[in-house]
Amino acid sequence: SELTNLTSNLSSVLQQARMEPRIGSDGSVDGFCFSNIQPGSAYEKFGFKIGDCIKSVNGEPINSPGKAMELYNQLRESNFVQLGMERDGRDENFNYSIR
Repeated sequence: SELTNLTSNLSSVLQQARMEPRIGSDGSVDGFCFSNIQPGSAYEKFGFKIGDCIKSVNGEPINSPGKAMELYNQLRESNFVQLGMERDGRDENFNYSIR
């Protein structure tokens, strides 16, 4: 139900957290990092922390706001999501099964 809430109302989603693009050494976007997460939000419930950077979804790099929105819209039809993230300087994969 949290994912349904997260994907059904984009306006609400955008108010629950703030993300900023991370620019790589070559000037391209290298993911999006949480700079703020509202307490009690869906992001907090999913375990995200301020400073986490989402770099890929299901192996596809997030290298532009348009790509981020495209992958966000695909979540509605997925039953499994793998997020490639950087947390505390380490690359990690977070796997979510959606029931």
